[in-house]
Amino acid sequence: MRLPEVPIPPAWTDAWFLFEADQLYKGCSPRTNKIRLSAVYNLARWMTEQDIYSPADVTRSHLKCYLALQRQLRSGTSIRTLWMSHHVFWSWYAAEYEVPNPMTGIPKPDVTAPKVPVFTPAELRALFAAASGKDFESIRTTAILWVLLETGVCREELVLLDLSDYDRKKRTLTVRPETAKRGRGRVLPVNDQSYAALARWLSRGRPQGSTEAGPLFTHRSGAKISYDSIGDILHRVGEKAKVADVRPHRFRHTNAHLALLGGMDPVDLATQLGHSGLGPEPPRSP
Repeated sequence: MRLPEVPIPPAWTDAWFLFEADQLYKGCSPRTNKIRLSAVYNLARWMTEQDIYSPADVTRSHLKCYLALQRQLRSGTSIRTLWMSHHVFWSWYAAEYEVPNPMTGIPKPDVTAPKVPVFTPAELRALFAAASGKDFESIRTTAILWVLLETGVCREELVLLDLSDYDRKKRTLTVRPETAKRGRGRVLPVNDQSYAALARWLSRGRPQGSTEAGPLFTHRSGAKISYDSIGDILHRVGEKAKVADVRPHRFRHTNAHLALLGGMDPVDLATQLGHSGLGPEPPRSP
């Protein structure tokens, strides 16, 4: 791997090249090697900005400060990968130069995601009972609840659905790659309850300015429903049903929970939810 164009001090450069050679000798994969070398290079640039021009001058306090800053900027998986890269580099550096390891005592970051509870059958019954009615708000809320529960789409994907994404004959909803949260487009089945709720919404709730184009879910004016509006709708129905913490992500988790209980293959479920953990991310448009 070539050293990036922005230079780093000679002591960091020497360590960078020696570390690369060591990792290649040990059979480190090109991808892992690139990740680790990039981590060292970025650290070197940051340390240089702090007037620390050699790895020999780095202390545990410096590393803790740097990793704490990175944790605010990175996802859980990313910060864990960064910690591992520095763990490997500094273990090598301490052995190679026979100096104390400044990573000693810096624990692996705890990135365990908080468990999102699923809705109980009683909570779901209460929510749908609270949403029932013949007015605009009730018809729209019922359709949104069923689509969230039966498809597992996330909030961003829900608000970006267009009428053209809904195939009434095939009973499918298409999440396009450009609107999918992780860029993973997919076609989702529309089950009976969602189909009935959407039919009621399209015939009796949604403004009829256009029956073939525009957003699937709208305000009374016909304007596309917003990200924040979804939260407001769920908050209102949750208060009415006396169900706490009614959020789109709980419907997504409940969808996954029910699918697994029904015997769905975990790999198929991950694909249906658009998860990215089973392969490389698809390329994004610039």
